[in-house]
Amino acid sequence: MSWKDINDQFTIEDIGAPLLANLAKGIYTPEAVLREYVQNAADAYSDLEELKKKKLAATDKQIDIYLQDNDTLAIQDSGVGMTLQEIKHYKRIALSPKLGKDRAGFRGIGIWAGFSACDALQVETSKVGDPHKYRLTLDFGEMRKLVHENIDVKQLLDDRYSIEEDAAPAGDHYTQVRLVKLHNEFKDLLSQEELERIVRQILPCRIDTNFKYAAKITEQLRTIDGFQEFIINVKDIEVVRRFPTNVTEPVFATLALNDEEYASVWYCTSPTVRSFKANEPSNFRLRVRNIGVGGPGIYSQENGLHWGVRSTVSSPELLDWYVGEIHIVRTDVRPNTPRSELELDSESRRAITLIRDFYEERITHRRANSDVNSHITQVKEAAQDISENKTYEVADASRLLKHMQKYEALSKPKKTKLQGIDAEKRRILKQLEAKDLEIAKSRREIIEFLELIVGPASTKAGKKGQSKAGKATNGNGTSASERATTADTVPIADYEKVLSDILLAVERTLGDQDELASKLSEAIEDIFKRHGLLVTA
Repeated sequence: MSWKDINDQFTIEDIGAPLLANLAKGIYTPEAVLREYVQNAADAYSDLEELKKKKLAATDKQIDIYLQDNDTLAIQDSGVGMTLQEIKHYKRIALSPKLGKDRAGFRGIGIWAGFSACDALQVETSKVGDPHKYRLTLDFGEMRKLVHENIDVKQLLDDRYSIEEDAAPAGDHYTQVRLVKLHNEFKDLLSQEELERIVRQILPCRIDTNFKYAAKITEQLRTIDGFQEFIINVKDIEVVRRFPTNVTEPVFATLALNDEEYASVWYCTSPTVRSFKANEPSNFRLRVRNIGVGGPGIYSQENGLHWGVRSTVSSPELLDWYVGEIHIVRTDVRPNTPRSELELDSESRRAITLIRDFYEERITHRRANSDVNSHITQVKEAAQDISENKTYEVADASRLLKHMQKYEALSKPKKTKLQGIDAEKRRILKQLEAKDLEIAKSRREIIEFLELIVGPASTKAGKKGQSKAGKATNGNGTSASERATTADTVPIADYEKVLSDILLAVERTLGDQDELASKLSEAIEDIFKRHGLLVTA
């Protein structure tokens, strides 16, 4: 005998009430609950055609958060609003009109985010042209009492929600969500300070216009597909993203793999080692459609195996030298339900790897910048010491000489391309020396002076000596190199200085053409060696 199909269908009676208990798992924090409802309000502005019909300007894209009474929080927008049919659909579980669309919410659970946060949820709405306003009430308190009973979802929900209507002016358009009687563990949502913190760090509010680079950064962010920002008021006061004032010009970067863009980045840098105040933001924050994901420096943990990536990030604390944002631009890279991090699928892991590589670049720059600035300071201090005829012990002179020689070599074009921190040091050093020609000149004079101290003294085994800076010249002001020569001989040290000047001129003339500069410099150096003007190793 053959099998015969029997006609049957799943119904809501086949789904048990305990399933609802898992609905809001992962959205149990106050900030996550507020984020879900503000996100729904933001999505109310997504239908641009509807907004144009209502003649809403961009400045009207406003979301208000306020207390309606001592234990009820309200979130209101002036977006498109909903008809009766639309608010009936609004109560659906995991069946969202946003699924598959370019909106911040995509799982269809936004309205149920407060299931564990309050006794009831009320949604009041009106749409232009509809003579009625509607109010949906979900009795979360009564639902929770029976959520673990052996009943189906229909039995649980049918008598514990309602939809009402009332007359409304034809021009009204808004949606207001009320979390009625917030529970103790969610009382933070009744605090002005906590609401402002959540909005500032997580929600798509505007950048403080008092920040001197706000306009420049905002202009760049608005080029990102799907970027959104709103006027978000907490108790009638607009809350904005604030950044430290004592920072350098913003830098913009793109994180891409095989020409596929994953994220757009902006960042500013502290001009000193750590000039940000304790209450000022620092580090990088990750954002998806301008909504925060995780905390500052997410994915900067030293070992990346937790996220399925093999890269490492050394000294992540150095990221606090920066302040900026990483905006995900790929629509298939999404946050997890609580938005604590990205979903760990293959595309997200690629994004995480790019973010960690970017962190490593910024940390390398921080170290290189610190080392080069320290070198510049030492050059200036040594030049000052020499001009003031201060003394140097041979051991101190030897250490300083090695340091100066290291940076002198670093400043010249290389036959092989530098990697890592040395390459970054050279890049920074070239920029500084191009702005201040005295740096390289002073360093070569310091090297020449120190060689007079260290060279002769180093032949006396185990002996230390002292030399005054004044001994580098005689009473007539003759240079140290001139005293070391006869009348008929030009010293090798002078030829080295001439070569160094030539190589520096080549490098400045060719700018970023490192490969060509390196080849020319090598050829010139070979000419000097062939004519016996340099000592070869």
